[in-house]
Amino acid sequence: MDTGSVRERFTQVDLNKDGFVTAVQWKNMAEMFLKAGNALIPLKPDREGYITTSHLAWRSTRSLPYVASPIYYSNQVYTVKNGGLASAYDSTTGNVLFQDERLNAAGDYLA
Repeated sequence: MDTGSVRERFTQVDLNKDGFVTAVQWKNMAEMFLKAGNALIPLKPDREGYITTSHLAWRSTRSLPYVASPIYYSNQVYTVKNGGLASAYDSTTGNVLFQDERLNAAGDYLA
């Protein structure tokens, strides 16, 4: 067991850092995770660099990595998630080019 990751998770729940996780702290964290979700959201800022919801190019919420660092190349966006599953999207439309294609390189992917 990786004790560093357990300690890190504990301190994220123990918000007042008293060394104890109360039922209220646990419930609050559980509610937060229920609301959380992964999304790939390409934005097109205006000429001044401002971004509002009107600048959303497209959105994908399926088959995304927990911690993503998408790659843009030749008008395509690529992601890899844990287990070595790759997906690609057309960067203009968001159309799925392929999804959850196995890379034969299982493992955790974080960037």
